Amino acid sequence: MKLQHRIALVTGSSSGIGRGVALAFAAQGAEVVINYLSAAELAHRHAGGGARDITINCVAPGATRTPMLDAVPPAVLEAIRLAIPLGRLAEVADRVPSYVFLASEDARHYQGQCLSPNGGDVFL
Repeated sequence: MKLQHRIALVTGSSSGIGRGVALAFAAQGAEVVINYLSAAELAHRHAGGGARDITINCVAPGATRTPMLDAVPPAVLEAIRLAIPLGRLAEVADRVPSYVFLASEDARHYQGQCLSPNGGDVFL
């Protein structure tokens, strides 16, 4: 399993992308901790305690079909979809592999990075 012997802190995991990430991490063997502590606060708390092998990266996911978009008017969603070069809003399954990658040993040299699986919609 790709994340065996890893501990993952997942925030926002009650629904949408966060939930998909927490479930994928667990399926890949990670011990999953769900918390509302920000990554910056976590890093600050451990900064004085010496090296702890903590990796902090992020994913900027863009428009994804989750309950968060339920209140968005259809015309607005269509305008967003048309602005995405791939021509569609993402599904949670389109985003989750980026999170799994960053949590895995494959990303051992990634630190302070932000991946943006966005269908070609460069919004940063």
